[in-house]
Order: sequence, then structure tokens, then C-alpha cells
Amino acid sequence: MTSTFKLSRAAMWAGLITASLGLNAWAGRPLDVDDAGVNAKGHGHVELWQTRAGDGSRNWTIAPAFAPIDGFEVAYVRNTDNSSQDVAQTLQLKGLITPSKEDGCNQAATYGITRRNHALAGARYGWLINTCNQSWGSWHTNLGASHDFSTASKPLLAMALEFSGFSFVPHVQWISQQGTMPSFGAGIRKALSDQWQIDASASRQGGQSIWTLGTKFSF
Repeated sequence: MTSTFKLSRAAMWAGLITASLGLNAWAGRPLDVDDAGVNAKGHGHVELWQTRAGDGSRNWTIAPAFAPIDGFEVAYVRNTDNSSQDVAQTLQLKGLITPSKEDGCNQAATYGITRRNHALAGARYGWLINTCNQSWGSWHTNLGASHDFSTASKPLLAMALEFSGFSFVPHVQWISQQGTMPSFGAGIRKALSDQWQIDASASRQGGQSIWTLGTKFSF
């Protein structure tokens, strides 16, 4: 996985942490699990996707990210619910602890804050990330917690496997956070060029299905 793969898809987690917007926005699309990579210095990307739940609810998310210096990335995530017009906005910082490796493991850390509908208080989240890249693909692990200023911190654990060797990149993932039902999911991403990607995912949480369809532009 290259250093440009990233964006902590902390966008769907932004929804999960702040108010049940659903899982799907803090890692590189279409993952919900964060990877230990950032954009190269002076480069970034913009991700756009729609999420649809089994009850028919939908929301749109746009998530630009940019790396102003080596090993550090700033991301902004805006999630809008189609029916209620509720808006959640997330500012996220991510830094490498050890350099990314094409063959081996490295670590990173993410911290973010999410506000909903211009509320003065917001939810905070943070986690440590371990990514191991091997010949068969990549393995990502997140360990951290979230805190919404009204309840105690809720620990979370997440894992994802990405598989190489195809014309597209499939993944499977599992996310568990205290006080919520575990989420299981899978997805694919396909590079159309050096700049454009299309992607999709499906997950299941607490008896409800969640689908996403999106795209990514890198610059």
C-alpha cells in the first residue's frame, strides 16, 4: 500500500461516534478501519460517497485530506443526512509514528473531533494504528476510544484485511466499540487511473445492512 492510499476513514466512524450517522468515514475508502499511511508531502485527495442503510435512510459524505509536511495529514469530513439535513463535521489529524513500509509493519496515530449541527460540544476520538504490508495484501488494526463529553470514554477495536493480486482490491473488516453492536463488512476499490478510484462496500451491524458507493480523486 502506498503512502497516498490513505484518509482515515474516520468518516463513518465520525457518524458512529457522534450520533448514529452510521459507520463509514475515517479510513481510506471504502475501509472504515484506519491504515497507518498518509499522503506524501504536498499531496492530498478528496473522497465522496453516499451511504444507504437498510431502513432507507441516506447520507452524503465529502472528505478532503492534505499532507502539509512529511508524515502528517490533516483531513476534514462533512456528513449530511438527506432526510433530516443534520450535518456532522469532523477535523482529523493523523501522524506517522514509524515510516510506511512496502514489506513490513509500521504505526501511526489519529486524533479527531466531530461537531453536529453547530453544537458547542463535540465528540473526540483517537486511536493507534498498526499496518502490516505483505505479499498477499495488508492487515490493519486500530485500538482507541471515543468520548462525546456526556458519557465515559468508549474503547474500540477494529481490524481489516486487504487482498492484492487482483485487478481490484477487496477487503473484509470487523469493528467493535463498547456500547454498540459489532460491525462486519466487505468492500472493493478499483483504480481507474493514477488519480481516480471508484469503490463500494457493504456491512452489517445490529441486524441492519449499510451500503456505500463512492469515488476518490488524488492530487
